[in-house]
Amino acid sequence: MALNPEGEIEVDIPSSPEAMQALKEENERRRQIIIAMTLDAEGYVSFGEVSRQLLSMQSQYGCRYINGSRDYPALGLGIRFKGRVCEYHELRIHKDDVEQFVDRVWAYRLS
Repeated sequence: MALNPEGEIEVDIPSSPEAMQALKEENERRRQIIIAMTLDAEGYVSFGEVSRQLLSMQSQYGCRYINGSRDYPALGLGIRFKGRVCEYHELRIHKDDVEQFVDRVWAYRLS
């Protein structure tokens, strides 16, 4: 995965059966983590949980990718967040947007 100049994700489709299986397993692992997260009444989950479990970073670093900060790109466009980015301990992200945001961050980090 990588981000093109327009900020869209370009995905390299795995060519081997082993790579396809690994991709399926990773997607299922992510889904199970998201399902296990505690939802609020409006369908939002803790951004801190998402950041730690799916981005492998603390939330104060993960939130830099939302609006862009320093040398970080703004990858949160169109993603539903609740709360202020500067208050990352209280920040929440809509459950249905988690995978898209995580994909964007990993695409950038791996590019």
